[in-house]
Formats: sequence, C-alpha cells, structure tokens
Amino acid sequence: MLDEVITSHPDRYGAWSEGSVDDLLEFLLQVFTRPVLLPLLRTGAPDDEPAVRACFAYVESLATDPNPYVESSVHFGILEQFLEGQDVLLRAWHHSLPETRTKLVAMFEEYPTTLRALRAAGAAGAAGATGAADGAEREQAGPTASALVRDLIRKCFPEQRDAILALEQDEREYADSVNQPAAEVGAYTLISEVFVGEVLKPLLETVPLDEELANRCAHFLERLSELGSHSPFIKELTSIRVTDHLLGHPENWAKLRPHAGKLLRREVRERQVHYSGPFPV
Repeated sequence: MLDEVITSHPDRYGAWSEGSVDDLLEFLLQVFTRPVLLPLLRTGAPDDEPAVRACFAYVESLATDPNPYVESSVHFGILEQFLEGQDVLLRAWHHSLPETRTKLVAMFEEYPTTLRALRAAGAAGAAGATGAADGAEREQAGPTASALVRDLIRKCFPEQRDAILALEQDEREYADSVNQPAAEVGAYTLISEVFVGEVLKPLLETVPLDEELANRCAHFLERLSELGSHSPFIKELTSIRVTDHLLGHPENWAKLRPHAGKLLRREVRERQVHYSGPFPV
C-alpha cells in the first residue's frame, strides 16, 4: 500500500524503496497517516478489512523499533494524529496491536479521563466504542460538555456556524445509515475540526498575522480554560488538541503568545516540559 502511495510522489519519496527518508515524521504524515490511515478510521472500516490490518501491522512494526528517532516520529506522526476526533481515536484503539496500544496508554497517562474512555471502549468492543466515550464525557464533565464547547465556538467565531451545522448534519446522516438516534457532535471533534482546523491553523499560516482574529482566539482559549477548571474532560481536550499543537511547533506559540491570557500561558508553562524548545518566555 505504501509503495502505491509513494509511486504517486516519486520526486519526494523515491528514496523509500532504498530505505532512506530524510524526514521520517513528515513522511509518515504526508504519505501514510493523513492520506491512508486516517481516512480508513474516519469511515469505520471493518476489522477484516485488509487495508486496516496492513496499516496497523505497519504501525506495530514501527512501534517496536527502539530507535528514539523512530519512536518520536511514530508518536507525533501517527499516534497523536488519532486525536483529531473521538470516533477516530476509539477506532484506532480498537484496531491497535499490543505494542501500539501500550504506547497509546503511555501517551494518555496524564489524561485519565480520556484513558478511561479508551479502556471502556476496549472492553466493550468496536460496537460500543463511541458510546463508551460519550459516557466518559458525561461522567466527568456533565451532559453539556459538547454543548458548552459548541456554544463557545459560536459566540467567539460566528463565521464558523456553517461548519458546526455541517458536522451536525454528518452526524444525523450517519445515525440514519445505522438506524440509531443521532448523537451530539463531540467536544473533541468540535475543537479539532472547527477551532483548530478552520480557525487556528489558518491563522498561524497567515502573514502578516490577523491581529483581530488572534485576539479572538486568545479570548476563546481563556474561556475554554475556565471551563476546563471545572471539567477534567475539557481540560484534557484543551491540552491534547490546542496546547500541544502550539508547542509541537514552537513558532506557533511565538505567534500567539503576545495575545495569550494568563490561563493559556500557565497551561503552556505546564506543558513545555514535554517538548524541546526553545520557546519564547
């Protein structure tokens, strides 16, 4: 499968057949995780799908490699990419092989609410995965966690209303296809696809920086952090999907830091120990 993908990009990935890639992290992101693995997980491919088995066998082979460079590339290029949404995360957990699952557990040790949902999903099987995650959210943050995040996004970024409506429509269509009641769009999905995907990433790629939008993002993150002070679930998703996105590329934090409020700055200070800088102080 990888050879087929690489064939379409011979100039960039021709060295794959020779066992040599200049940047393994970028290679995994651009050739494997984003174009191959994540689409399979988004569609909920069945257990016996050969492509799913092949992908997770490949991930397992990388996860067992003791090389620190490979280990870091797998962590950021594959495992953290599962965090784009709750369904993707739980399907990845369900399909993962022993060493990969061990690394997922290690990644989530500091996120007990999320880890609890993963373990519940593993016990329940694929059919109960989404329900287990929803239950963990309700248990830890109350039944309005997704609604709180959704309403905050709408208030701070009214231009993203259509993006939220599209996600809700997708949820209804999926529910109809499996003859089940539609669930709320999860808070992880809202933060990943609407805030990070539609607002934060485009902002950080804009030159010069849109100061007005940067201020709105900072305000949103302060309000989200306030919600997180009362909800372990929201606090964890903020760290996983937002803070780690800022610190994974220090230039992102350098751009947003002048606009950041005290709660976001405190969160970044706490999370910096997991990353190599240098970071602006």
